[in-house]
Amino acid sequence: METKFDVLIKEKKSGESFRAALTLNELLERNGCLFNTNIAEVVFARQFTGKTDSENTDIYEGDIIEFKKGYVAVVRWNKNKLQYELSKNKSDFYDYAIIDKAKVIGNIYENIELIKER
Repeated sequence: METKFDVLIKEKKSGESFRAALTLNELLERNGCLFNTNIAEVVFARQFTGKTDSENTDIYEGDIIEFKKGYVAVVRWNKNKLQYELSKNKSDFYDYAIIDKAKVIGNIYENIELIKER
């Protein structure tokens, strides 16, 4: 599995945002520096989970996914278990093994309303 990241960068002066998809090697080649910090800032950086959804879309940490029955969950990293999980809320979880049966519908950084609507 290739380690890659989805990064949203916002220019400070213009307020314009742009996305970058970078592999770990590309990030290391830049010595961890994506841009000049005087002119831009990282809005979010999400790591690829190594999985794809039912439509073959890459799944990243922080993605909001939906199952056919209308259930919605967030892909989160559990640092205690060192694994990704699908959380319905802070205490209830779906089985991560079924993630390929779901569809990515957004992410917690740009589409938080998708969780609040449910």
